[in-house]
Amino acid sequence: AHLLALFNVAMADAGISCWDSKFSFWLWRPVTALREFGVYTTWEPLLFTPYFPTFVSGHSTFAGASQALLEAYFNGEAIPFSLESTSLPGVTRRFNSLAEAAAEAGRSRIYGGIHFEFDNQSGQQLGRAVGNHAFATVLKKR
Repeated sequence: AHLLALFNVAMADAGISCWDSKFSFWLWRPVTALREFGVYTTWEPLLFTPYFPTFVSGHSTFAGASQALLEAYFNGEAIPFSLESTSLPGVTRRFNSLAEAAAEAGRSRIYGGIHFEFDNQSGQQLGRAVGNHAFATVLKKR
């Protein structure tokens, strides 16, 4: 129960910090940038492009916060695990660490065409800071 409560605090803080960044910087998405510069005027991303600014990546922020919090809670970085897909029966993703999973989560949005690499990297960094802060401050109040 304690871990779930702590995790939810970190996810709430990650969402607040991420969307604060998005609406502070107001950076455009790849599809807009490519079309505005006339580089690829008919390019379409693989994923639906959300109707809010790109910087920082929410996926990356949540993944980074999850990574940092779980590493701190379980006192380790190399925590191997696997996940079975609910949308792709028979597909199992295996990870050697939480960092590996967080990196893949962030990278998926770049492959999908809805984020830049700097959105991903900054989101991961922001998320890790949020996760570490939540772990450090919430545990002190126990």
